Amino acid sequence: MIQLSKNENTLTLIVEDDGIGFNSAQLANYKGSGLQNVQSRVDYIKGRFEIESYPKKGTTISIEIQV
Repeated sequence: MIQLSKNENTLTLIVEDDGIGFNSAQLANYKGSGLQNVQSRVDYIKGRFEIESYPKKGTTISIEIQV
């Protein structure tokens, strides 16, 4: 599921799946996954980037920026 919403001055993107998930506590160990690149771009525009994932329960990625 992909959601894109905007309220007064905040743009929020949420991407969710119900796939196999992973242990997000070990995210720093996944090099080359491209997630660090996304994190640096969101940081550059002073946004918020969060990943929540659990094995066998799927993943939710949210990005929030001020517009």
